[in-house]
Amino acid sequence: MLPDDLKFSERVLSLRCNTLATSVTHGRMLLCDVEQRFYASCRYEAAVACRDTSEIIRRAAMLERFAAGYPVRYDAAELIVGSQRFTCPDMRKYYTDEQLKNLQINGNLGHIVVDYGMLLRYGIDGTAERI
Repeated sequence: MLPDDLKFSERVLSLRCNTLATSVTHGRMLLCDVEQRFYASCRYEAAVACRDTSEIIRRAAMLERFAAGYPVRYDAAELIVGSQRFTCPDMRKYYTDEQLKNLQINGNLGHIVVDYGMLLRYGIDGTAERI
């Protein structure tokens, strides 16, 4: 929830509104179902294809799939376009326990992920207070 005394530009308010309207909170990230499903398929396909390899190879295979096919999403009001949404969705939403058995899918692949969702929800001052 944003404090009443915060003032945002119309552009920022529009971005915030669009993001909140099209995304669901997953942990602290905001992801829409299309993004979650795509991410889950990349994780699953890489885990199956690289089942007998090291974790670093499985992660690299996932990132390759992700980079090759992730749908670019942007808003006309954005000044910096793009996102790094490497967070692990609930894989059981898309795959059965049997499919996931022995695939060693755990954690996320994030690296210095800017939490745009929290920034949009709480603003800069609110985010700084939470840190």
